[in-house]
Amino acid sequence: MSGDGDFGLLSPVSASPAVVALTGDRAVIAAILDVEAAWASVLEEAGFAPAGSAAVVTEATESWAYDAASIAERAQGGANPVIPLLADLRGRVKGLDASALAAVHTSLTSQDVLDSALMLLAHRVVSALLAEVKGTTTALAGLAEQHADTLCVGRSLTQHALPFTFGLKAAQWFHGVAAAARRLEALEFPVQFGGASGTLAAGTVLAEGSSSSPFILADALAGKLGLAPVPAPWHTNRLAVTGLGDALASLTDSFGKIASDLLFLSRPEVAELGEPLAAGRGVSSAMPQKQNPVLSVLIRSAALQAPGLAAQLHVAATNFNDERPDGAWHSEWPALRGLLRLTLGAAPSCASSPKASASSPRRCAATWKSPGRCSSAKPSHPPLLRSSARTGAMRRPSCRPSSTRPCRHPQRSKPGSTPSSSARPSRPASCPTRN
Repeated sequence: MSGDGDFGLLSPVSASPAVVALTGDRAVIAAILDVEAAWASVLEEAGFAPAGSAAVVTEATESWAYDAASIAERAQGGANPVIPLLADLRGRVKGLDASALAAVHTSLTSQDVLDSALMLLAHRVVSALLAEVKGTTTALAGLAEQHADTLCVGRSLTQHALPFTFGLKAAQWFHGVAAAARRLEALEFPVQFGGASGTLAAGTVLAEGSSSSPFILADALAGKLGLAPVPAPWHTNRLAVTGLGDALASLTDSFGKIASDLLFLSRPEVAELGEPLAAGRGVSSAMPQKQNPVLSVLIRSAALQAPGLAAQLHVAATNFNDERPDGAWHSEWPALRGLLRLTLGAAPSCASSPKASASSPRRCAATWKSPGRCSSAKPSHPPLLRSSARTGAMRRPSCRPSSTRPCRHPQRSKPGSTPSSSARPSRPASCPTRN
């Protein structure tokens, strides 16, 4: 690797070849070219381009042949990267077979191509994310079962409260990640197709006198790209983008909760959890004796950035003036890619969290048994919590940790049942009420 470029020096959470492969400039170029190649195929199949055109265009869309730096610089001339990339594509197609130029970008506008390309890129990232999350939920489910009997102190408003189990905490982590993943699974990634000003005028003219229509062509494009068909162009209706951003931010929220817990519980004065040792991980430039919880630090850095980027998408959406906004659309691109990068970068670290959460039963027990603490006042209560965590938090077969399906709430009563008074922990006289 050589030359100048953004390699993620100031964003270590996303400085990964896997993240770059799915979200880098080369990935954006590949997605744009995929849209153009798919559209050429649609036109040829509909009889609007010469036979063999799609194969020529596909041959010309090898992403390695395009200079990302040059395209980025020339994009300033038209305020988006599609225009210079399209010029390069046409040049390559012309060199192969000039008659195939009829299949390049006909009746489309740059927003059709770039919106569809970014949805395609996002779809690929989300697929990778869900695969990563599947491993995380599986590990968290196992962690909850493994530590269903590991007693620790519960904390309320920073103070020690009643006894808790580490298994219950892990089950709550599971629920958070699984719920966020379900939001991602439910997303649709729509194709964009409207032509200039989003009126479908160019597509209507193209299809005139045939059995086709702009919507038939758009549906065919969606099918080839694996995107969702749409009832109308969404040039200025950005709910698809904000919904995607919110789902990504929710997943980083769930990651961030785990990281925040780990960061507190791994402090030397608490020492209930710790991250796994690995060569080069957790090192300090000045204090070689330190073992910093860097996995959680990186996850938390992503979780702290994601809400602002999601908010930027909403700011852009509410300012999509006219039929092509003057800057709002452009401000979406870095915010959306930033969210995709951060979430994808944080996911592997979060997948390692269950391995890192090597809870120390002895240390946890010592904490809740410490003198003068509310949590040590009634040691007969923990067995009730152990039973609840074991039978409720990760019950089989209702819980499928290999998926993102949530488990039953660990302390939810059956419908119509009333907790008995004997099962309700009494407050010892020595423990003041804490609200």
